Amino acid sequence: MGHVYAKATLVDRVGDSHRFVARGMAPRVPSLAPGGGCAALPAALADLEAGTGRPIADGEGRPIEPERFGAGVDAVAGVTSVLSPLKAALCYLHADDSLRYAEGALRSIPSQVTARLSGAQVEARREGFAQFAQTIRDDPPHLFLLVGGGDVKPNRGVIAMAEALAVAATLLRPAERPVLLYAGPLEFRQAVVGAVGERLTVRMADNPAPDGKAASVGSLCRELDVLHLALLGDEAGDMEGLWQACSGRVMSVGQAMLRAYSQRDVDVLAADLGAEQTVLVCTGPGRVLVERECGVGQGADSLLARLGAPTVSRWMSPLEDAEALLGAWALNRRVRPWTRARSAVEAEMELAFTREALRAALKSAATAWPDKRDYPDPLPPKVDMVVGSGAAIGGSYALPQSALALIDGLQPVGVCRLALDRGNLGASLGALAELNPQAVLSVLERDGVQVLGTLIAPVGQSRPGREVAHVSLTVAGQEPEELRVEAGELVRWPLPPGVTGQAVVRPARGYDVGAGAGQGLEIEVEGGPLGVILDGRGRPLEVPVNPADRVQALRRWSAALEAH
Repeated sequence: MGHVYAKATLVDRVGDSHRFVARGMAPRVPSLAPGGGCAALPAALADLEAGTGRPIADGEGRPIEPERFGAGVDAVAGVTSVLSPLKAALCYLHADDSLRYAEGALRSIPSQVTARLSGAQVEARREGFAQFAQTIRDDPPHLFLLVGGGDVKPNRGVIAMAEALAVAATLLRPAERPVLLYAGPLEFRQAVVGAVGERLTVRMADNPAPDGKAASVGSLCRELDVLHLALLGDEAGDMEGLWQACSGRVMSVGQAMLRAYSQRDVDVLAADLGAEQTVLVCTGPGRVLVERECGVGQGADSLLARLGAPTVSRWMSPLEDAEALLGAWALNRRVRPWTRARSAVEAEMELAFTREALRAALKSAATAWPDKRDYPDPLPPKVDMVVGSGAAIGGSYALPQSALALIDGLQPVGVCRLALDRGNLGASLGALAELNPQAVLSVLERDGVQVLGTLIAPVGQSRPGREVAHVSLTVAGQEPEELRVEAGELVRWPLPPGVTGQAVVRPARGYDVGAGAGQGLEIEVEGGPLGVILDGRGRPLEVPVNPADRVQALRRWSAALEAH
């Protein structure tokens, strides 16, 4: 269930594996769907039935479950991105790692921190607490998130904070009182429950900083996702139908993507660029980031207001009155998010917004994800594969255009495979991963993820024209090929789909391809429609400031991948 469309995806066993069969769609936006889109889910199921000739829904428009005599399906699960932000009051003992990790965990769902309360304010019992109490009275949050201290030497101050929150909650009517999510020291769980009595509902999550060393935010992120769905799931007009159709098996896009791509035995950085938000997932450490008001539909004008026209237009050919044109385009997308580019100029604008939405999400992930950084901000972590999805990047443009936008936006580092999920199946199928993980993996590998090739992107900076790296590529049965890449350039090296080769990468002094600055690397590379892409533009990737140089660079980069 997305901001623009409701989609119904059918997966079935074909031979000895599961495959994608068909998808039905129906609009949710009021201008396309009378009634505000409340009938979008039954309409999407009807569209799926029309496309497959297979009875799927009953007379009330709900999926038939389990399958009987060729009608219905064996399991149904749902994914949604339409819920409003969860309003949270963040309560913490000290400004330490537990607070930082809690702030990052809140970024894994659409959320807004509307109030803060520190241990010092509770201990002082003065203006700080009074101001907090007044804030939550004026704008009641959905959630109190309470963190503080490690499990090894727990601080009893969290119990006093729980008591203070219970007192503050008495200012609200019982129906308005937030849920208390406690993610503090394990030893004090029962004490916290006793401190609030019957005044607050209490939920538990693991301490995000149990030993003061490594972050452990997975439990907190999952509990936040569950609470977000439970507390705000009734606000969207068609969510009740989704809950019923899926027998309660509903999760967010971020958690669905994490589960889907975690089925692969590789580290994946996946980005889903939506109409209103951009979602990033990194499967290795199990991280999710949701960047609100950062899309190419309803989120475009907010993104433009945040970044400014010069930042977005740097990816475009020079235009007279570019600021006005970008503003008009973004406003039109807010009103008509389903539209697609109808001219070369509109395509340039959409791809420019695509790049900047990915960059904005990546910048937020650098602060929200608590993991040790391999490279300076805002570069992403080293991964084995980068996957892009969403209509603007996965389905609307030719492969070279989509690949270049993905590279420019996420700035992958070292050596990794590039891929697109053109059918957005990762987000759609993630909710089924618990029910049938092998089916999800089978569909993703056969019908979902299309590997475009391998990217080699050294981290470092140098003047244009200087050698960045020397690469030797050996394919079985062929003579080795040698290639050097210069600073500021992109080079595409053909390597067909299904073919692998052995690459020896020797970076120039000061450049790092994953083995350390100046250290060589021997690694297997996989072919694809775009073969092997050598990116000598440096990391972080910067666009030339001089307009003439910038235009020339953009044209060279586009021509290198035939992205025109």
